[in-house]
Amino acid sequence: MKKLSDLGIMGVSLSAVVSVLLATGALSFATQNTEPTTYEQTGFVGNVVLVQKDADGNIKAYRQTDNIITNVGKSCAAMELFGQTTTNTTGSQQTMCGGGGANSGLFNYVGIGTSGTAEGAGDTSITGGLTRAQDTGVGLVNSSGTYAIIQPAAFTGIAATIQEAGLFDAGGTSGGHMFARKTFTSIVLTASDSLTVTWRISLS
Repeated sequence: MKKLSDLGIMGVSLSAVVSVLLATGALSFATQNTEPTTYEQTGFVGNVVLVQKDADGNIKAYRQTDNIITNVGKSCAAMELFGQTTTNTTGSQQTMCGGGGANSGLFNYVGIGTSGTAEGAGDTSITGGLTRAQDTGVGLVNSSGTYAIIQPAAFTGIAATIQEAGLFDAGGTSGGHMFARKTFTSIVLTASDSLTVTWRISLS
C-alpha cells in the first residue's frame, strides 16, 4: 500500500508541475499534419535527332541524344504561357521572348554550328553558329499521357564539320533566344549532303 500511495503522490505532483509549466508558457504542445501530400511536377525534356544523307539519299551519319533546356528557354516559356513581359528576378531575360514581332516568340528555328564546347543551362547561343533553318512543319504528339512537339529542319549546300545544334526563336546566324542546345560527335558535311535536324520537346 505504501508504494501505491507514493505513486499516487508522485502522479499528483507531476500533474501540478505540468499545469504550472503550461500556464506559464514554458511547456507547449504542437500538432503536425501528417497527411500525405502529392505534387505534380511538369518540366520540359528535349531530344534531338540528326540524319546526314548523301546526294543519293543514303544515310551517312546518324545522331540521337538528349539536350539541355536552357535557363533562358525556361524563362521564355513561363513568360509566353502567362503573358509576363518583365522578370522580377536578377538576370538578363528582361523582355518577352520573340519581341512580339512576326515570329511572336515561337521557337521554330534550328541552328547548327561548329563548336564542340559542351552545352550548359546558362548558354544563350551556340558557339560556332553557321546558319539557322525554320522548321518544315511542327507536329504535336498527344497520346497516352505523352505530350510533345516535333520540329524538323533541313539543311543543304553546307560544307563544314557540325558539332552542335540549338533551338531558337529567330532566324539568321545570331540573335534571338535559345531554348535548347546540344553538342554531339562531329558530322562532316559536304556541299552535296543534306542534314535533317529533328527536335522533340516533351512535357513530362
